[in-house]
Amino acid sequence: MHRGIAVLAVGFVGVLGLAGCTAATEPPERYSVFQRTPTAEDTVPGAVEGGQTKIERKETRYIGEHDDKRLWIARGPSMYGMEICLVVYPDSEPWFIGCSGPNGVTVSGTDHYEYHLVPDGATAPEDATVISENVYVIG
Repeated sequence: MHRGIAVLAVGFVGVLGLAGCTAATEPPERYSVFQRTPTAEDTVPGAVEGGQTKIERKETRYIGEHDDKRLWIARGPSMYGMEICLVVYPDSEPWFIGCSGPNGVTVSGTDHYEYHLVPDGATAPEDATVISENVYVIG
């Protein structure tokens, strides 16, 4: 009788041990642009990469241009988990970036435009110019 209980206990501990070996489920991707393989165009300028941001080269995607400004979506680690960023890079002015949690971010610079980064499937801001599925400009 005691031997049967011991075998049962060892089996139960083994099942618990295997349960700890399974991978955690990743949250669904809110920005499908990151599902494609990065290209050379997706690399942000060195000034941005070397700045105080924590974005990584493999975690940036070029989105398009607006009014002579190039736009990238980026993601990187923060003290609260993964954050999503919008990089706005004009050739003749200082670049700027806004980062926030996975629900998106709005940034603006000296050009009087508002740049909105939203997750896949989110409602576009009213009166906005579409740059991509995730990026809109107002102004």
